[in-house]
Amino acid sequence: MKRPNPPRITDDDRRLFREAIGEVQRLAPVSPPPATAKPAPHPRMFEADEAAVASELLDMDFDPATLEVGEELGYLRDGYPPRLLRQLKRGQFSVGDDLDLHQMNAAAAQASAADLIVHCREQIGYKAPEEILFLDEMPLNPTGKIDRVGLKRMAEDHLHPHGLD
Repeated sequence: MKRPNPPRITDDDRRLFREAIGEVQRLAPVSPPPATAKPAPHPRMFEADEAAVASELLDMDFDPATLEVGEELGYLRDGYPPRLLRQLKRGQFSVGDDLDLHQMNAAAAQASAADLIVHCREQIGYKAPEEILFLDEMPLNPTGKIDRVGLKRMAEDHLHPHGLD
């Protein structure tokens, strides 16, 4: 809705104002105070996420033994829309960097993998992986998503190098 224009000030209105108020002195323009510098950014959310990892890993609401081969486990932190998880699963976002192994060299990563296998055998028994294979890069399909068929073929070639059963 458009506001109506204010009525015009007539000479008679000006004279009445001066008689009632007196002469008016125009104020000098004042410059605004200088803006304060913004503080340097602080990664509070990152620090909170890192601190919460240990407790979240210990308090998971699922039994790993109930997972079957090929099932995926999805978790969406409170406050994020379900649409985000769907987009991640569909590959609409991609990670632009390699996995961070927390400054591990290859030997340390392999030792950690061996510890993981032992832990899995203790916790879930027969479903535990026998081996963890480290890849230089994941096979990708033409659209840039992980090529699951190619990945399965690589695993089969690793288990049966000459195509023998």
